[in-house]
Amino acid sequence: MPYEVGFNEHDLLVEVIFLGRLTAQELRDSTCEAFELANEHNTNRYLVDLVETEPSVSLMAIYDLPNHQYSELQVDRNSRIAVVCPRSKRALEVAHFYETACLNSGWQAHVFATRQEALDWLFV
Repeated sequence: MPYEVGFNEHDLLVEVIFLGRLTAQELRDSTCEAFELANEHNTNRYLVDLVETEPSVSLMAIYDLPNHQYSELQVDRNSRIAVVCPRSKRALEVAHFYETACLNSGWQAHVFATRQEALDWLFV
C-alpha cells in the first residue's frame, strides 16, 4: 500500500504519509481512513506527507476531494490540513493545486516546505 494513515498521539493529529506512486482510488481510500480516524480521536487536524510520493492522479481527482468527498464524509469545516512539500516537481504542482482547490471551496489547507512549519501552522 503506497500510504499509511495513523493517529499521532504526541501531536494529537491524523497523519497521512504517501509513498511512491499514488492512484486516485488510493487517494480516495486514504481520505476515508483519515477522516474515520479523526472522528475516533475527536480531532480536526491533519498532516499530509507527500515528500516521498509521485502522484499519478488527475487534477480532477484532486479537485474532487474538497469539492465532493469532504462534504460527503461530513468533514468538519474547521479542519486544518497541512501538506508537507514533495520533492518532485509534479507532486509539488499537485500539492499546490490541492491547496488552491481547498481554499476556493472553504477548506483550510496549506502546503509547507518542512514538517515543522506544517506543525506550527496546525496549532496556531
